[in-house]
Amino acid sequence: GMLLELAQQLQADREVVLAAVRSDGKAVQLADQQLRMDPVVLSSAARRWWAFDWSVLGPLTCDKSVMLAAVELDWRALEFASDDLKEDLEVLCAAVRKSPLALRWASDARDVKDVMLQIVQLRGAALQFASERLKDDMDVVLAAVQQDSRSLQFASEQLRSHPDLLAASRWLRSLPSRWWKK
Repeated sequence: GMLLELAQQLQADREVVLAAVRSDGKAVQLADQQLRMDPVVLSSAARRWWAFDWSVLGPLTCDKSVMLAAVELDWRALEFASDDLKEDLEVLCAAVRKSPLALRWASDARDVKDVMLQIVQLRGAALQFASERLKDDMDVVLAAVQQDSRSLQFASEQLRSHPDLLAASRWLRSLPSRWWKK
């Protein structure tokens, strides 16, 4: 009785919960439902729990500011974002800054030239997730290669041997010439 009531009071006490999640991020699972939606509690938990379960965000996956903060902590949070936010340029860019792998959860954006141009300028390796059409687009591939010359390997076969891209690829030129000269 009384012990259970005390435990419930502690689970609803923001300062107690914050202290607990700062010590062990998994403690967020024991917090009161309302505190599990608190952005400060969530971000504190995520910092202390490398395998943070972003699905606990529930309805907050539609809140841009919450998801932006989440992907800035952990790009894998994008998986749990609402479909609209998975395609949102600002949220996508924040996630891609952490890892180009975040693009695997964005389907439409991978075929939008303006979006992919901005993304490959942040992380050239993101070219690997672009649509086949954009992997064959000189502007997109050049932007990717200028950001990370190793991204040339993700371009279409036709563009991989384009003289302008070969010239832009410092990485490729660092290899023995038999690898890139015809």
